[in-house]
Amino acid sequence: MNAGRVQKETEVRSFAVAAALVFLSTVAFAQAVVNENLETASIYVNGTIGNDSNPGTQQAPLQTIGAASAIAISNNKAGIGTQINVNPGTYRESITLQEGANATTLPITLQAVTTGTVTVNGAIPYTSWNVYNGNPNIYTSPWPNQWGFCAADGGGAPLEEPIVLRREMVLVNGANMTQVLALSSMVYPGTFFVDETSGLLYVWPPSGTNMYSGDVEVANQASTLTIQSANNVVVRGLNFTHASSCHGESSVNVNGSNNVLLDTVNSSWNAGQGIAINYPSVGITYLNTTTNHNGAAGFQMFQVENVLWQNVFTSYNNWRGAQGVFYVWNGGGAHVFSDHNETYNGFTATYNQTFPLHWDTDDININVTNMYASQNFLGLLDEKNQGPITIANSTFCNALTGISIRNSTDRKSVV
Repeated sequence: MNAGRVQKETEVRSFAVAAALVFLSTVAFAQAVVNENLETASIYVNGTIGNDSNPGTQQAPLQTIGAASAIAISNNKAGIGTQINVNPGTYRESITLQEGANATTLPITLQAVTTGTVTVNGAIPYTSWNVYNGNPNIYTSPWPNQWGFCAADGGGAPLEEPIVLRREMVLVNGANMTQVLALSSMVYPGTFFVDETSGLLYVWPPSGTNMYSGDVEVANQASTLTIQSANNVVVRGLNFTHASSCHGESSVNVNGSNNVLLDTVNSSWNAGQGIAINYPSVGITYLNTTTNHNGAAGFQMFQVENVLWQNVFTSYNNWRGAQGVFYVWNGGGAHVFSDHNETYNGFTATYNQTFPLHWDTDDININVTNMYASQNFLGLLDEKNQGPITIANSTFCNALTGISIRNSTDRKSVV
């Protein structure tokens, strides 16, 4: 996933220039098409009044999404399509939909009863605090984890500073604190330090914060949702947040799955990537989906075929990478690696501390309309791709670099 070094000089080969302007394709490639009418079973989840020993009816709902997912998988193997309906609330769990052996083609829908009111949160509340003797502005709490540093990227990646290889997140009243790597580096509010040797978490909250009554959350789950070896899945109207993912890992993962629709999904404020789709997956649709404020890439794609991006938004990503001056490797509002047959219709990338979008190696048959990229740290990058990549009715502006084309061929593009 070699992004190479971004040259200081702008490599702007405007898509409005010369022989690259051969044609404007209007082809839309295959995408996810899930027949939800085949779902004949309904399961209800309510984190407030539910109980996982209940049957999961509307009158007697389950308490956790994980319990509902397990029933949906069993139903699938029995030839029953299932709709999971999640009532408003915060669900502190890590969900897995893995069909595995004996799976059928019947669909599963995981959806919020009311769009946007369900949050799957990978963090846990911290309520036990003591004032640190060395500084009355700093509070301590026991730290049970021994995560150490995440593995560095291989394959010739640039140096990753130690801060990039951490995965901890602390949020105080919804605000993300800045991690430092030594207690002596805590010299201003809004910072935290994890001392794994002593088993202590140190937090210097924003001025005026009451740590005893405030809302303090610590990321604890490496992922919030994993769809593994599953087909014909819809996820609709849910928020996924506060996963303690490493820089190269993701809060929401779709692995080896086909015909998956992510509809009005939001994956934001995670330590690593927001949403990752990985090989071998075919037929993916992002519809009205958002990834904001993630520590690494907003969207990560690896060897996926037949993808539709429809009204997608990605902003303010790669904050952890930026802490370690790590902008150009395996990153972007979206990082697309070796994907074939993609259609973008309405893709907005703003204020990412990296590329708005990086097509990285062996991307083939890419058609784009109505892309808007502004105020990103770097410009769009097309690297080592056969193409064709066709862009129309799009805007790219206000970045350190322009549109960079590096070692790519067969470009047929219009802006």
